[in-house]
Amino acid sequence: MKPELEEIKKKIVELVEKIDPESWIDAQVIFNFPPFINKGYNGTYLFKDEENKILPIFLPFDIDLQNQILHFIFKYNQENQYNTITFDIRRNDYENATIDIYFNQEIENNFQNNLPKSQRGKTIPWWKNPDEIRGLL
Repeated sequence: MKPELEEIKKKIVELVEKIDPESWIDAQVIFNFPPFINKGYNGTYLFKDEENKILPIFLPFDIDLQNQILHFIFKYNQENQYNTITFDIRRNDYENATIDIYFNQEIENNFQNNLPKSQRGKTIPWWKNPDEIRGLL
């Protein structure tokens, strides 16, 4: 595993540990990176109970985690194409949490389909735009 990804995993585990463990069983945290939004990503937090119902729990905001995620995506998109980080954890089993990074074509397609036709395929990703990556190097 890439060391930076291991650090992101460690930080998410620290944040999850702050949430009352009696209120959830499983959690999945997903970060999606649409390619042409200014240094952006969106996060989905799916905490579930014993009946597999989604609970209204959110991961606490952490500026260090945000910066680690943006730096990681910038760095590794210079070599590969990634747009999704998925983190899975089970209550009271923090040491076996998993984190994966991969490319999801659906994110790219959804983003392109929401652009005006004149802009589709003509804008460079934020991680290739020098004006957007200052401070991430």
